[in-house]
Amino acid sequence: MLRLWRDERRAEERTYDTRGERRMSMDLPKPRISIIVPVYKVEEYIDRCVQSLVDQTMLSLEILLVDDGSPDHCPEICDEWARRDTRVCVIHKENGGLSDARNAGIAAAQGEYFLFVDSDDYLATDACQVLLDAAEHQGADLVCCNFFLDFGSYKKLREMPLEWRSKSLSGVEGLELFLREQEIWLIVAWNKLCHRKLFFSEEQIRFPVGRLHEDEFTSYRLLYASENTVFVENPLYYYVQREGSIMSHLSERNVYDRIACAYEYIPWIQNAAPQLLPQAEQATVRAYLGLYAQCRRTSLDPDVPVMQDFLRFIRQNTKCLLYRSGVSWKMKLKDTLLRLHLYPLCFSVGEMARKSIVFALNFIRKGD
Repeated sequence: MLRLWRDERRAEERTYDTRGERRMSMDLPKPRISIIVPVYKVEEYIDRCVQSLVDQTMLSLEILLVDDGSPDHCPEICDEWARRDTRVCVIHKENGGLSDARNAGIAAAQGEYFLFVDSDDYLATDACQVLLDAAEHQGADLVCCNFFLDFGSYKKLREMPLEWRSKSLSGVEGLELFLREQEIWLIVAWNKLCHRKLFFSEEQIRFPVGRLHEDEFTSYRLLYASENTVFVENPLYYYVQREGSIMSHLSERNVYDRIACAYEYIPWIQNAAPQLLPQAEQATVRAYLGLYAQCRRTSLDPDVPVMQDFLRFIRQNTKCLLYRSGVSWKMKLKDTLLRLHLYPLCFSVGEMARKSIVFALNFIRKGD
């Protein structure tokens, strides 16, 4: 059951029934943007996050802080923000994970557009205005922006490829770009302004509960549902890097969830956009190669049963990339080695060659 914190001093009354449906008085205009913030065990970061939201140059906002049963002082901190700013609403719920909290925010949100912000991250003060201007001027359902990686002592700008910035993509074009590139700007949910109709269309897109890689299960569906996706070059989001975050290290559960997502590409695209099946097959192979490389560089065994099952799935459900047009020669080589059961040997030789080159370069520098 959801419970909304309510300030009795407010002119408007906001409540939730047991299904999480919202009732508001009709004398207030609906906000242009609903910012949805799942909150769990981030008491050191939540104030900075919410401060960046209430400081937005755009005022027509609804800020939904979804307390996902946080055991620290986050519930009280969120309630205090609701007392200080009438645009802040707090939903208190039992712990269900990030996806469940986002879905609760979606169900409650009144805005024309949705913006997802993680509670340890923060926004540039003009983020909402810039994103909304782009959406309105270009008639976009989805607007993606650049971002900073915040390491605490320094920040690193992550800029999307230059050629994307002038693009205006249909649903099929957006899905094709996702499958071909699989870059972070396309995968994550938090650098995107989304029109609410994307979540309340016939497909009823929601984040998958219980998954660590919830964005990977969702973003390609949003891109396909969007009639017009555009990109802005402004870095508007600050993505904080911290050791305690869910995605800060590779674990067996990370691997399992990423494989589960990759399994979905082919059957979903066969039904939704069969003309993109070759790109879906290539994306599936690329997912395996990326996971294998990550496992080899960590303490995880790349030959665990779930990886072996994934490899069998690829061999049985995808066609060889060797004779496909538009595929790089490196990708063709890796795919061929996979099917010949030679990729592990190739990877080992490649790693040995890389280490030898690094050793030689260091030796030369010391000699100088």
